[in-house]
Amino acid sequence: MKKLIYILILTSFGANAQSISNQVISSYGLSASNGTAQIDVTIGEPIVTTVSDANNTLTQGFHQTNLIITTVTENETVNDYQFYPNPVADQLNFLYSNPNQEVVDLQLFDVSGKLLWSKQNITDNQQIDFNGKPKGTYFIKLTTEKKEEIKTVKIIKK
Repeated sequence: MKKLIYILILTSFGANAQSISNQVISSYGLSASNGTAQIDVTIGEPIVTTVSDANNTLTQGFHQTNLIITTVTENETVNDYQFYPNPVADQLNFLYSNPNQEVVDLQLFDVSGKLLWSKQNITDNQQIDFNGKPKGTYFIKLTTEKKEEIKTVKIIKK
């Protein structure tokens, strides 16, 4: 009879479910709230990775927001190309030696990622007009006609 009482006592104490709250252990953190909004900041994860397919996005780390990530990659199968002069004052030249008549697309972005100019189906040399654009940093994205990224080039407007 004593064994049955001990078993009932032990099982009644062990029947509690575990509760896990949202917690992060990091080297620094801060949380602030004003009653209508809350912001949480953590520092301490030096490397994060985002992997996605057509339907899903998986991120490693914490406090990931909806980020647009642009990678800078090279595709060595494309013919020679060159952007000059860099830094540019008025006109940027795109020199494209293309004996196979491969088609590429160009897109010009400002530092915030805003698309400023684009041209498709390029098979020869081009000039990109920088007149009227403010001094600063710009990016030109070179892609194939299948929208595969070849290279992203940093351009300085003086």
